Amino acid sequence: MDISQKIRELIEYKKSNFSQFGKIIGKSDVSVRKNATGASKPNFDMLYSILKAFPEISAEWLLRDEGEMLRNIYQIDDTDNMYVRERRAIYNNELQNELINCQKRIIELQDEVATLQKQLFAEKLQKQNILKTDK
Repeated sequence: MDISQKIRELIEYKKSNFSQFGKIIGKSDVSVRKNATGASKPNFDMLYSILKAFPEISAEWLLRDEGEMLRNIYQIDDTDNMYVRERRAIYNNELQNELINCQKRIIELQDEVATLQKQLFAEKLQKQNILKTDK
C-alpha cells in the first residue's frame, strides 16, 4: 500500500479531516493534504509526528508495509500516552478558545439585532405619527 493511502486510511480511522489531523500531529493541514493525496512524500519528521501522536499505530505497518495498522495495546508505553495527552490538551484548549470567541460574537450580534429592532420600532412609530397628523 502506498504511504499516501496509509495516511488517508489513518485520517479515516481517526474520523478526522486534514486540518484536525494536522493539529493533532503538529503539522499544517496543507502538509497533511499534500502527503495524503500523493502530491508529496512525507519526510521523517511527518512520519515521526504521526507515530508519536498515535502510539497505537504500528511503525512496521506505516514504514515497511508489514503487519497490521494497530499495534498490540501492551506495546504502548507511558511516554507515548503522555505526548498524546499533551497534544490533545493543546488542541482542546484551542477549540475552547475558539468556542469562547464564537460565543462572544453571538452576544455582539444579538445586541446588534436588538438595536436594529429598536430602531425599526421607532421608525414605525414615527411613520404612524406622520400618518395620523396628515389626516
